[in-house]
Amino acid sequence: MTQTSHQRSIPDHPSGCRWCKKCEKFLSLDRFPGRKRRHECRMHRKPKIMIERQKMFKDPSRLGLWRMWHYIYLDSKTVFGHEKLGIFQEHIKKICLKNSIKPSVELRILPTDPRSPITEDNISLVDRIGRMVLTNTWKLTKNTETYQTVLKQQVCHNSSVKGTSPENEVSTNPQANT
Repeated sequence: MTQTSHQRSIPDHPSGCRWCKKCEKFLSLDRFPGRKRRHECRMHRKPKIMIERQKMFKDPSRLGLWRMWHYIYLDSKTVFGHEKLGIFQEHIKKICLKNSIKPSVELRILPTDPRSPITEDNISLVDRIGRMVLTNTWKLTKNTETYQTVLKQQVCHNSSVKGTSPENEVSTNPQANT
């Protein structure tokens, strides 16, 4: 039984070089992308990535979905200090479809309880300005009650996502929101 190329790992050349399929020659390892081991140098890989991104950014809902997830990721790590992110683009899409909300570059998702990681049960939908106000409030105070008071003022009024309408009672106890 023979192994296919994707099943076996071929070590890099002893001279610290790797074969580029497109250039058809050995190039130094710094000419290749860092993370996943590929056999196309950066010069040949970059156009493929740019084409994929352009396709994604042509569709406003895909761009909105990506942008919403991107800001969740950034805020979760930098503002709220969460190590793990409990929500993915598929979850955001499902939440938007369930609540008849179109993913948009104008919308942002923030946690209802800032001390808990962002999950499907711990989200609030706000606009871009509301995100800035809430993240700055959290950075300055680190007070859950103050954050949730400001959150009640900033949530989007046209959504019915759990924890996002101003009429919903937002408790500091994460178990009370389930």
